[in-house]
Amino acid sequence: MSIAYIWWIFPLLMIVLCFFMMSGRMGMMCGRGRHDEDSHHLGGPDSARDILDKLYALGKISREEYEQKREALNQRSLSKSAAETK
Repeated sequence: MSIAYIWWIFPLLMIVLCFFMMSGRMGMMCGRGRHDEDSHHLGGPDSARDILDKLYALGKISREEYEQKREALNQRSLSKSAAETK
């Protein structure tokens, strides 16, 4: 059997490989891929503010602690945005 008869296998394998790689990435982007069991949304990871809100809603932190941490996050985001505008 000559190698000339099987030249078409390599492009076909590349197409199949690209299809599987792209379908895996699209699945992760659309929320169908692997994800944490705590993740119940299609977006990216929770922001620090979202996590803080959840902890407070679940009663894992007190109101005072929530307000202190929220203020710290606000200060951090303000300083970060001020640094980006310079």
